[in-house]
Amino acid sequence: MGLRHFTKSFDNSGIGAVILVIRYFFENTGDEETNARNRSLFSGLNIMGAGEEYLSGMTGYPVISFTLKGAKQPDFYLAMVSIKRQIANEFRRHEEIAGKLGDRKERFMKIMLEQGDTDTMSRELSLNLQETISFMIMQKVFIMAL
Repeated sequence: MGLRHFTKSFDNSGIGAVILVIRYFFENTGDEETNARNRSLFSGLNIMGAGEEYLSGMTGYPVISFTLKGAKQPDFYLAMVSIKRQIANEFRRHEEIAGKLGDRKERFMKIMLEQGDTDTMSRELSLNLQETISFMIMQKVFIMAL
């Protein structure tokens, strides 16, 4: 399946498609089969001929993605619920690290289960998740906040 078909198959447009493309290019999922499938989405595209400088990061990073697109709601409360849910979803995507966190695990799980207040969850997305993943794998984390 080509990249254009891939983004259309999920009914993504605009920023949603951009987020998926960037995420699938950079994200190391921890599973080589999935990484290979993600790399194959870019075969035949100009980026594949751009040289090692560009390709060296392909499927090489954990990716945290966050967008305010879903926060467009009829009132503030629903917007905050939407943001809180999106933060919790990012924690769930990286749930595999929870067992290795020691004293950080309780905070991680609270946010993953949407039990933290919105301010705490916002701070945790930018600080705790990034720090935790970086600490666990000794590698920088690619963050997309669109």
